[in-house]
Amino acid sequence: MTQSEVDAFLQIFNEEKNFVYDNSPDYMNALVEADFFIADFSSLLVEEFATGKPIIFCGGQKMIKQFDAESKKWATLMYKANDEKELLANIEMLLDDKDIKKASREEYVHKNMKFETSAGERIIDFLKKDFTQS
Repeated sequence: MTQSEVDAFLQIFNEEKNFVYDNSPDYMNALVEADFFIADFSSLLVEEFATGKPIIFCGGQKMIKQFDAESKKWATLMYKANDEKELLANIEMLLDDKDIKKASREEYVHKNMKFETSAGERIIDFLKKDFTQS
């Protein structure tokens, strides 16, 4: 987008009452504050999933077929929206606090994505184990 296109978009965006434009370079606060996520296959999907919050995935079944085995498991814990009708239905359901996948998703995240040690310690342990086994 050109700068004038960006400015025009932001003007329209800022006129809406229920939108907030976050231009912070650190997206962690937005992840913490969000109630749920509407996502495609993006670089933030892992971070969004690790929060344990609901995700409405709009990437389609074709994209899910390209996931690795672990991501396919994640896909079972996300809500799918292939069109506007499904997206709005999922948003309504979550706003009505009817997150039927919550317990399964939080259990998975707790078992597979929460670590008691720092990343550095886990990397060292992995390298030691890998070295001794090779």
